[in-house]
Amino acid sequence: MQRKTSDENRPSRCGFTLIELLVVIAVIALLASMLLPALSRAKAQANSIKCRSNLRQFGLQLAMYVNDYSVYPSSDHVRRNLLGTGGEGQIIGVNLSGGQKLHGQDDEQGIKRCPTRVYPPFTDGPALFVRGLPSYSPSYGYNSFGYIGPKVLTLSTNLGLAGIEEGGVSRPVREDEVRVPSDMIALGDNLALLPKRGSDFRVDTVMESLVELTRQDITGMGHAGTYGPWAAEAVKRAAARHQNRGNVVFCDGHVEALTFRRLFLDRDDASLRRWNKDNEPHR
Repeated sequence: MQRKTSDENRPSRCGFTLIELLVVIAVIALLASMLLPALSRAKAQANSIKCRSNLRQFGLQLAMYVNDYSVYPSSDHVRRNLLGTGGEGQIIGVNLSGGQKLHGQDDEQGIKRCPTRVYPPFTDGPALFVRGLPSYSPSYGYNSFGYIGPKVLTLSTNLGLAGIEEGGVSRPVREDEVRVPSDMIALGDNLALLPKRGSDFRVDTVMESLVELTRQDITGMGHAGTYGPWAAEAVKRAAARHQNRGNVVFCDGHVEALTFRRLFLDRDDASLRRWNKDNEPHR
């Protein structure tokens, strides 16, 4: 009778060795590291599409207003009726510190809120005492001011869509004053140019705006407390919104996603013209 060898007497293995388990874990980790960035980009793209859809709806509302009245609405009308940022256009004294909840945040629902919008904690922010402005920064802003280079911003030289002061009386921008509607920014992600002059940044950059969508040098706009320790966080929030891009809707209703460089930092004529109703760069 043939004897069984020692190997034949051993029980069969039904599990993994430690090395095999480590190899499987390493493979899973490698696959996850490859997939997560792609999933993150897909989510960011979906949020950007939703944001552009919101702006498209704002563009249609703006077009209906212009079609009815042959003028563009004032900044105050846009804030109250399109963006729904609350407030009654009165003087507001808000100390943006201590993490308190700001009035009007709950009103920003549906298309009025960008899906990437995160309210800042306001742990070290400025105090705002501004007439006619909401008590918090909304998702979207109006191109009220246009671009006037280094000049001090005044209503008499306003090249955006806000009202123009003539003889001490403010009048709205007429439809025919917007020379090229397809190349005139109307509304967009609420962002602002943060110039290196007067700030802690070595280069011009982009931040979430306290006021409206504006490329105008905000140091010349008369808003106190524009810079501070919180500015770095405002820059981070702006970059995180749509991966260093800003979504904007033009006066003719079409929507574009533009890089921060193209929207705020390039100084060629084509980049500057689209901020101004006369379609001139106004350096």
